[in-house]
Amino acid sequence: MLAYYNFKINFYYIVTGKITIKNNNPYPVEFNINDVLNDGTVANIAQSTNVVPVNDSVILDYTAKPDDASATLNTATVSVKGQPDVKATAAVSFTENIKGDDKVVLGDARVDYSKEISATTSVDFPESFKCSADSSMYVDGVYKFSEKNIATLIGDNTDLEASATVDIECRMPVYWGDETAWAYGDDYAIPIDSLMKKANWGWTNGPLPGGDYEWDIYAGAAQNDISKGMLVGKLIVEYNKGCVTVK
Repeated sequence: MLAYYNFKINFYYIVTGKITIKNNNPYPVEFNINDVLNDGTVANIAQSTNVVPVNDSVILDYTAKPDDASATLNTATVSVKGQPDVKATAAVSFTENIKGDDKVVLGDARVDYSKEISATTSVDFPESFKCSADSSMYVDGVYKFSEKNIATLIGDNTDLEASATVDIECRMPVYWGDETAWAYGDDYAIPIDSLMKKANWGWTNGPLPGGDYEWDIYAGAAQNDISKGMLVGKLIVEYNKGCVTVK
């Protein structure tokens, strides 16, 4: 488990504010405006109008995103046709805004772990998983299940979690002793008791054309009913150019 302890967004700077333009004239005034920080950053002005009504004012929001914290002054310039430009300034300063906590608690309820951390931390929790002893849970001798683990980071301003899932595959051990087992060749399987009298269960497989084959081997499949038996292995047959290899 790898925990990143601190979540700070400190890679950008932003300057926001409002600009108020007043018109004391008995007629509406059309204007243009620009806003620039003294590091050269041009502010974006949310401007819904460029006319100030009679004896009224217009308030405009602005946002500037400089590359660093070197700006110390913001200057807004209002231009009106036939009139000298009017400028207004405001001091600029920056305050760190931390998202997260300098210290958090790393927790994992599954292993009863809880620890305060203040640095990137890696913790290992080895764990073994038991396979079920209930044979009814196994299909073709295999039982699969998943286990999920959840780790948390908790602080005054932090509430995070991450999860991981491990897939487990169990195989039932075979204790058949002297039980008979036969390969079942699907469409090539011929029940032995159909070929000879007083035969027990089982199959002969063939005749086969040349090729490669892989068949399941079943033990204890009475009356040739594979649902009554257990899958205990695989038979691989390679039959090419009159030569047969069995694995």
